[in-house]
Amino acid sequence: MTMSIIRLFDHLISKLSRKIPLRTVIIVPFVIQIFAVVGLTGWLSFKNGQKAVDDLATQLRSEVATRIHQHLKTHTTMPHRANQINANAIRLGQLNLEDTPALERHLWKQIQQFDTVSYVGIGTEKGSYVGAQLLDNGATLVEILDQTTGNQLEIWETDNAATHTKLRETLPNYAHQDQAWYAKAVTETKPVWSQAYFSSRRTTLSVNQPIYNDQGHLLAVATADISALEMSQFLRDLKIAQTGQSFILEREGFMVATSTTEKPYRNVKLAELQNVAPAFKGVASQHLKKAEPFIKAT
Repeated sequence: MTMSIIRLFDHLISKLSRKIPLRTVIIVPFVIQIFAVVGLTGWLSFKNGQKAVDDLATQLRSEVATRIHQHLKTHTTMPHRANQINANAIRLGQLNLEDTPALERHLWKQIQQFDTVSYVGIGTEKGSYVGAQLLDNGATLVEILDQTTGNQLEIWETDNAATHTKLRETLPNYAHQDQAWYAKAVTETKPVWSQAYFSSRRTTLSVNQPIYNDQGHLLAVATADISALEMSQFLRDLKIAQTGQSFILEREGFMVATSTTEKPYRNVKLAELQNVAPAFKGVASQHLKKAEPFIKAT
């Protein structure tokens, strides 16, 4: 049986060899080998090139995340510095908490000096409050609450000399002692970050620092904000990739700043956004569950 198969195979080879030119019989195997080598080389080159591109993309994302961390580190030290300046001035007697006009002038001037601080304020334990806000258009608002305002918060537009020009808004029955930012600072007895604050006027993160006298009695709480708008602009200026996205989230998952067209002026979580890559939402959710500081670029 085996011999029959061998003879049949030899017969077929002999028959084919009479029909196919010898040159073809010799060349075809070499051509096949060449195509195989070229194809394998091309495939390996493609895979290596793909790996190089992936490695470069990973490196770029890492560098972008590092830049964001560095920017935030610088960005978030400024409100601490503003609060400490005000706390020192009060302890040294350079600022009189009962002199509302002097506090107003001080805060108005101070807000002009910080590029990344959008708001500064001082709320006293006795109930008075003064604040200054730098708007995106460069104008400055001041907020005042004391006996002269009938114990309601007045928000004034000002000119370049800090003079009141127009009463923009009045908030009756406002008590800063009842606000979460004030209560948390008093409870913690140290500078603390508040949750992101969302309003029609601004989205901010604030640092709040209690101020005590030499006897340990609470005098006031100083507050300073950083703006989400400035942080979003920084993220948009980063060159991540044509389809790259970056976000800054607080631990509860609310978006504070974004490089996308989404506006961070709303009390909205990342998972609710429509134009965010699903894969990114999943990664962000895992990091938030671990309660780790999280900055991600994709």
